[in-house]
Amino acid sequence: MSRYRADLAAAAAALYPQAERVEGTSLLANSSWTPSGPVPLDRISLVWGPDVPAPMLNGGSEQARHVLPPYAPGRFFRQYSSAIRHLDRPRLFENRPSYRLTAVDWERATLSFAATTY
Repeated sequence: MSRYRADLAAAAAALYPQAERVEGTSLLANSSWTPSGPVPLDRISLVWGPDVPAPMLNGGSEQARHVLPPYAPGRFFRQYSSAIRHLDRPRLFENRPSYRLTAVDWERATLSFAATTY
């Protein structure tokens, strides 16, 4: 996967031709999360939102089952991260504290976050 990372990213981006992107990249982005212009860092407030709903997709959901590879005949990895760990583990691959962006309010210059896992 590491050898073909750029090709795989381009192929994945092609699956969403109408999606909004971060300008100059293949990263998908919601336009409401992109400011219309530069925002001074000292204006931005970070808000912790521990009581947010769980993510709709978690890498082990039914939506991902058809793309998870088998690890034995008739047996499939349960999560995307498990497949990565066993098939092409990156040098740094730890489930460290991670944060997900849950809301953006550019009128108030507020970014809201919650805990998540890789």
